[in-house]
Amino acid sequence: MSVYDRSRATYEDFVQVIARLRGPGGCPWDRAQTHHTLRQYMIEEACEAAEAMDGDDSMKIADELGDVLLQVVLNSAIGAEHRDFTDRDVTSMATHKMISRHEHVFGRASASDAQAVTSVWENAKKKERGEQTALERVLDVPATLPALMRGEKIIKREWDAKGGKLGREAALERLAAAGAAMGDEGAGEKQLGDLLMACCALAHAMDLDAEITLRSAIRAEIGHLRAECGKKYDHT
Repeated sequence: MSVYDRSRATYEDFVQVIARLRGPGGCPWDRAQTHHTLRQYMIEEACEAAEAMDGDDSMKIADELGDVLLQVVLNSAIGAEHRDFTDRDVTSMATHKMISRHEHVFGRASASDAQAVTSVWENAKKKERGEQTALERVLDVPATLPALMRGEKIIKREWDAKGGKLGREAALERLAAAGAAMGDEGAGEKQLGDLLMACCALAHAMDLDAEITLRSAIRAEIGHLRAECGKKYDHT
């Protein structure tokens, strides 16, 4: 039975389907794609997968992860066609990275809890990168990340490069100063931006994820609005 007839498919089956779509007589749209044209879809599919992970629908998560895998396999096919890289390069690089960054599992390092694992992971990444200045670390943060996530990563990398961590009190002082500036006459985009970065700094100081925290707050706001609209509906 061929892949086109089976109800369940393997990774190899999926690669075969993509190869057919990209091959002669395949799909004109798929054949026209490049790494550049697929960039926006990678971002969209990753965001949709992350959204599904916030829910409790397991098959929805599986479906969205499949869309992310599609982007990986399709880009790998394009790489192979140009003799740049193949899916085996992708899996090999990911495998070697996981091994090198988990020295507490595959090497001699030890880590008894999640916090210790983070230290091992960061040390491994430092070895891979070599010595970098705070600016070099910051410039490595992808510009395509959601702004709040990027802001927090920039603060984290800056302080990691300096060999320390922003304290909670210092972060609160920065937040208070940024908040006070919002009251100045003529305060606008710059001042609001400073306030948002101060929030990212506080999230880092408190070991919280600014992006996830805001997403939770947004869901709560929508929940309040839904409840409010429901009450209004009840009165009509």
